[in-house]
Amino acid sequence: MHLTHKPCVRCASSPQMSFVRQSLPANVALQSLDVVLGEPNQLLLRLRHLFAAHENPVLSQAVTVDLVGLLNPALLTVTNVQAMTLNANAEVKAPSHLVDPVRGFQTSVTLQPLETKTFVVTVAAA
Repeated sequence: MHLTHKPCVRCASSPQMSFVRQSLPANVALQSLDVVLGEPNQLLLRLRHLFAAHENPVLSQAVTVDLVGLLNPALLTVTNVQAMTLNANAEVKAPSHLVDPVRGFQTSVTLQPLETKTFVVTVAAA
């Protein structure tokens, strides 16, 4: 499933429930949210900054997104987040200052203007 509009990812068993809990900042798009082939507990998540530098005085600024808070904890518990290359074929090591010392993985991401970042999010049913 590829989403280019505001995220509205719904659970088939409960259409009133959304897998995405919080709305994204106005300058960020949920590029894609897919189940990793052969790994039903892993989601491929791509976030994209929508504005170029100097395109807008406010929306062109870097923005931080809470990766754990993005998914609905009533449906999914995030157990790991791994940064990936854009095509998701190799891991990107998160700098140690971005790793949550309690959880042991990166819990937020800062997107620069026009930047797209890819993550594999490991989840468990809530």
